[in-house]
Amino acid sequence: MQQEALKHRLDAHLHLQTIPWNSCFNDLPGRDLIKSFLVKGSQSICNGTSPLDWELVASLTKLYPEELVPFYGVHPWYVDALPENWLYNLESCLVDSHAGLGEIGLDRACSSKASFDHQQDVFTAQLDLAVSLNLPVSLHCVRSWGVLLEILQDKILIKIADDKYSRIPVMIHSFSGSLETMKQLIDIGVYISFSPYLLSLQAEILREVFKAVPLERILIESDFSYRKNISINNQIIDYKRNLKSLYNMAGSLRDMSPAYFQEVVYKNGKVFTDRAINR
Repeated sequence: MQQEALKHRLDAHLHLQTIPWNSCFNDLPGRDLIKSFLVKGSQSICNGTSPLDWELVASLTKLYPEELVPFYGVHPWYVDALPENWLYNLESCLVDSHAGLGEIGLDRACSSKASFDHQQDVFTAQLDLAVSLNLPVSLHCVRSWGVLLEILQDKILIKIADDKYSRIPVMIHSFSGSLETMKQLIDIGVYISFSPYLLSLQAEILREVFKAVPLERILIESDFSYRKNISINNQIIDYKRNLKSLYNMAGSLRDMSPAYFQEVVYKNGKVFTDRAINR
């Protein structure tokens, strides 16, 4: 019989640093807003997207080291506005803190002026850095699955001894690809993270994909980012409701109680949270 009364919860991908608060050290109302998204005994992976927000991510995770795990990276939307020393600064962030690398990736649908070739250059440079530092990675991918798979097959192996190799932990966040793409990702050891899009009426096919993912490779995320035209109190309510609904539906789709499924996902996520903290 499956156990109940399990309290651990993972949010595998969110952007708390996007909330407009003045200072994480002395703005108490701002700190109260952040605390509304955190649950004692749970963990959330807070992803940076460019050099402009890495310091905010660092400040947040210093305030809440038990609940937040920092990831730093350059999102494909922002690769056209990088300073010359961006990779050196990124490495410094990663070396000086307990962190993973993300959100990075490829996006053929983005409105950035950067060419797709430039996206690939920035992406592969960051993957090389992740491998050299043996870090977990959080990936974004839109309409670029073939290129992404080709790069991952070549890039995520690390040599641990003569003729022995391992893979850095990699997740695809907010997965929306096909069953075949999911299987190809699983074959190279990638974890698949599902966002509240899984709840939508348009996600019927994706729910079938979700049911086919090996249980030990599933992650769950809110993909939260602050929205300017909605009150922060409503966003807090939506965040809690959507994440709870997502866990409930996902557990049901796998014929598991929500509490037990939540604990399974939390344990899956320790590959990323513990790897970042204990590296």
